[in-house]
Amino acid sequence: MLMIRQPRLKPSYLLSLFAILTLLTMQKAWTQEQPNNQIKSLEAKLKTQPENIKLRIYLAKKYFDSKEYKKCIDMLDPYSSDLKKSGLNMLALSFQKMNDLKNETRILKLIIANDPNDSPTLLRLADNSKSQAEKLEGTQAKEKLSEAVEFYRKVIKTHSNVEKAYFGLLDIFKKQKNHYESQIIVKDLIKRFGKKPSYVAELCRIYTEEAYLQEAIKSCKEAIMLDPKNPENHANLAQSYIDKDDQKTAEQILKTATRRFKSSERIYTMAGEFYLKQKNISVAHRYYSNAALIDRNSMKAQLGMAQTSFELGKFEQSLMGFENACKLNSKDTLKHFKEAVTKLRLEGNFRWERKFNSSLYRCM
Repeated sequence: MLMIRQPRLKPSYLLSLFAILTLLTMQKAWTQEQPNNQIKSLEAKLKTQPENIKLRIYLAKKYFDSKEYKKCIDMLDPYSSDLKKSGLNMLALSFQKMNDLKNETRILKLIIANDPNDSPTLLRLADNSKSQAEKLEGTQAKEKLSEAVEFYRKVIKTHSNVEKAYFGLLDIFKKQKNHYESQIIVKDLIKRFGKKPSYVAELCRIYTEEAYLQEAIKSCKEAIMLDPKNPENHANLAQSYIDKDDQKTAEQILKTATRRFKSSERIYTMAGEFYLKQKNISVAHRYYSNAALIDRNSMKAQLGMAQTSFELGKFEQSLMGFENACKLNSKDTLKHFKEAVTKLRLEGNFRWERKFNSSLYRCM
């Protein structure tokens, strides 16, 4: 067997390598020490010149770059009335890093007071107001949402090419189920940026929810042409035909969609609802069961599976579905759960009635 001799490293080479590694380690330590030494020097200098705004900002920038946001805030906030836009921006960003939306908003408003058409700042104010509204309730939430809407509209008015502002408004109006305003926003988007697939899909959704059936069918077909891989477009088209009472077309769309979109809970739940209304319990059960597997947190899928399983005498699966639905939304589940318990009692199925009743009490 041929033996290969490994070359022996010379002592001089090892010493050189050790020297290089030592030098690199020292350089790294020196590099880390440099900012700290600079900061200490600036802190000492500021003590002798506390009103030197340029020096204060320079030191605050060092804190900011070192991710010491609290120190940056303490350095700048007492002097916010003397800061220019760059300093105020750094202060606002520091508050943002500290998850202090209220104070970030306060500083951003100082920027806007001097530059009312500053679209990036207006957009940040709008986003902040929307985020704050989500954490509030009642009148306070409404006031913050109104403030967000006002800021988004100002962005669009002064800089109509800021797409994010349109979507900020659209998000608010969607949650408020304000279809009229949503429709206007989407049409403005299309007018400004062209018929993007996402825009037409939104129009399809809005018309479907408003039950403007002719417009819904037209826009949903167009949305499918632009983006055939979006299951929501197919679901909305099917819903429009259901609302139009064209069950045959709706069924065909749903059959095709369930084969094509095997991971869409909404498509499978819709198919379950469709066949349940047709009194085809077995087929409805198959689609609801698949929908519940796709998304265990879908209340509609769990409740549909529970009801259809019950009708088929699959009480164990039915009870599991009712329990899961109850965890997700006890209020909307209770009525159907109680009906199942009553039916078991009337049929004399006391064994399952006791099991269902026990779970029902935990749901209440």
